[in-house]
Amino acid sequence: MKKKILFRFVLIGALHTFLYMWLVPFVIYPKFGHNGFLLTVVVAVIISLSILVTLFFGKKREEHCDLDMESDTKSDTKKHKSGKI
Repeated sequence: MKKKILFRFVLIGALHTFLYMWLVPFVIYPKFGHNGFLLTVVVAVIISLSILVTLFFGKKREEHCDLDMESDTKSDTKKHKSGKI
């Protein structure tokens, strides 16, 4: 799980570095001006937030799956003890 978190933060950092160091100053700003710059910032923030939101949904899903697996394991051990496998 920590590798996924690290990968997503690196991805967000690389995206912002690419946008603000090359794409915005050399491509967007000369062609579209201040409005293009604002649109780029808004899109970058939306993409970053969506990546972080998927990270939190992944944590909730894993916690839910872990709880299901624990309950299944407990019921399996009860069945095994009673001899009804």
